[in-house]
Amino acid sequence: MSNTFDLEQKIMNCWCITDDLDIVAQYAQRGEISTEEIVILLNGLKRLYHMKFDDLFTEYSKHV
Repeated sequence: MSNTFDLEQKIMNCWCITDDLDIVAQYAQRGEISTEEIVILLNGLKRLYHMKFDDLFTEYSKHV
């Protein structure tokens, strides 16, 4: 059985999106990545965070 700590960890893990987007923005502002690379990164982040939020919802469902 899952505990509240697991749920809290998954919630906190989803907050990483803001840090990840900051890194992409910094590279883009410095001109170190192309528009194509930005699109690839953003699509990858979208997929990754879809999986993280799906995992979070699964964990949340165990607690309600």
